[in-house]
Amino acid sequence: LISQWMWDHMGDAMVQEYACGAIFALSSDSNMESKTSITNGGCIDAILLCALQPQFQSENVQIWACGALSSLSHHENKRDVCVSSSGAAQSIFSMLEAGRKLHITPSPLMLEWAIRTLVNLDITSYNNDGCSQYVIGTFISLMSSDFCHASLHYNICVLICQLSSISSLIPSIVSQGGVKGILHTMKAHVDNVHIQQRCCAIFANLACDEAAVSEVADKNIVHHLLVTMSKHLKNLEFQEHACIVLARLAVHDRIVHTLLGDPATDIILRAMQIHCNSSILYENASVCITLLCKGKPDAFSNYMPSIFALIASNIVSNHNQEPLCVMMASLASDAYIRAENSMVEGVKAVITMMENCPTNANVQKMGCMALRNMSMSENTLGSQTLLENVLQIIFVAMKSHEENAHVQAEGCGAVWSISCYSRNGLDYINRSIRSIITAVQVHQDAQVEEQACGALWSLCVLDHRNKFLIRSMGGIEAIVCAMYICPDSLDFLENVCGLLSTLTENVECSNALYSQGIIDVMLETMRNHANVASIQQYCCLAIRNMAAGSNELALALNCSINLIVHAMQKHATAPKVQEEACGALWSLAANANINKGTIVSADGINVISAAMDGNCGEEAACAFAELANFNLS
Repeated sequence: LISQWMWDHMGDAMVQEYACGAIFALSSDSNMESKTSITNGGCIDAILLCALQPQFQSENVQIWACGALSSLSHHENKRDVCVSSSGAAQSIFSMLEAGRKLHITPSPLMLEWAIRTLVNLDITSYNNDGCSQYVIGTFISLMSSDFCHASLHYNICVLICQLSSISSLIPSIVSQGGVKGILHTMKAHVDNVHIQQRCCAIFANLACDEAAVSEVADKNIVHHLLVTMSKHLKNLEFQEHACIVLARLAVHDRIVHTLLGDPATDIILRAMQIHCNSSILYENASVCITLLCKGKPDAFSNYMPSIFALIASNIVSNHNQEPLCVMMASLASDAYIRAENSMVEGVKAVITMMENCPTNANVQKMGCMALRNMSMSENTLGSQTLLENVLQIIFVAMKSHEENAHVQAEGCGAVWSISCYSRNGLDYINRSIRSIITAVQVHQDAQVEEQACGALWSLCVLDHRNKFLIRSMGGIEAIVCAMYICPDSLDFLENVCGLLSTLTENVECSNALYSQGIIDVMLETMRNHANVASIQQYCCLAIRNMAAGSNELALALNCSINLIVHAMQKHATAPKVQEEACGALWSLAANANINKGTIVSADGINVISAAMDGNCGEEAACAFAELANFNLS
């Protein structure tokens, strides 16, 4: 009936006004059934084609028409689709444009309801070049004026936030004064935390645009944001939005300079203390602090003790320990930062987080990564007690998460790093061998094998007794199996071949490797990765050691001679390859006479002579001497 009245009295502004007012009342949230009836009754078309026609410039008609559309479009169901598909957005734009041409100042209430309608509608219903540009230009200019009250400013911010989520529209928002408009809005309503939240959300979207970031820096918006954060510390949603903005802006050097000049970290830390359960806040705050401190030892020394104290206080929720571990791992990857004396407290903080979250695999993984990076400074684990605590928490993590490849890889990597850089606790470090071998046995994962073999290699170099432990704990079988499983991972193959070059110094290990078929898989590795000098070098050294320890193995390794000669030809300018290859040929020739003929027929004389000319050393001379005797005979 209302719809029919509107059609019958298109030229009567009063009918249109009261009809739209009636639709507004009937479509309120308390009248859900009426709302569907209104949609089905054709009232939307009546509003658009009667009340919003340009010839009706009555302010009250426009207000109630926009109010009705705002109410009808409020819920995410069939009614939204009807309002959207009816062209409501375009009708609103036409009405506003007609008023602009007639120099009519729009009513704030009408604008507010018009914007609410646009916000409620699916953004794709008006996301075309013409409509988007109109929205951006019209409403950003309003943001920069004193015309808007708080409610209208809030709704404009919501609309611009929607538009700024579309990356292709960001340059237009920036070029039409979006940054200036947002700053004006924030300053005009500094006590309105809801407006501040929406402004932060817009800045978070704009942070990917260089022009926007430059303008943010020029206008010192970050300083205003920090002041506002300190004013609304207890409001969780605003603090989350603010930390998101800071994390995204802190990737830019100009912004970092500003943040370091302001008490940014102090304010962020206060937010972290108050909102210790918020995952969003902790993830973004941790990223921001990382960006502020990385590469800046002074900033790290100034700010991080407070973070360590926060961790030690045990008020941080367990699910927020992970981003803090990620932060520590990232910061400790910086050589200058991990050399800081305060990093010792960082180690203790990581241990605390790992102890607090024993069942959280991600915390254990990132904790092990952090400890690995931290241990790369010889001063960090100088205390015997601290070293033992670090190793104990790593052992517990690997034992508790035996099935998790990431934890195993980082745990092995941490032991590897500690064994390389620590000068204390040798016997305690050696206890890690069983855990490492278990990781290799359980996981057919190249990263686990890489880190595990690197750790075992280092442990064997550190203490020759560990070769016996590896053999007695089933490590030989696990290593050979891993080479079959991961034949294409160069990082793993380099480490495992290095490990073989050390293990084969022990005769019992050489025999155990031989019985497990190491010769075939090692030669296949040399064949498949002939261009990798390090693999050729370590395999030649392993062959040298095996041949030197047993005539039987020297004879079995006859098939390696062509590959050794080829490695010397391929890597003629690599001194280490030349040296170890000459050593292998010397050992093979000295321990199995039949090998001499094979070396000669494989052009071994020429490559050894070339190595001697290159000042390769004792190995080339000794190999040549063995073959010279063979030729004379």
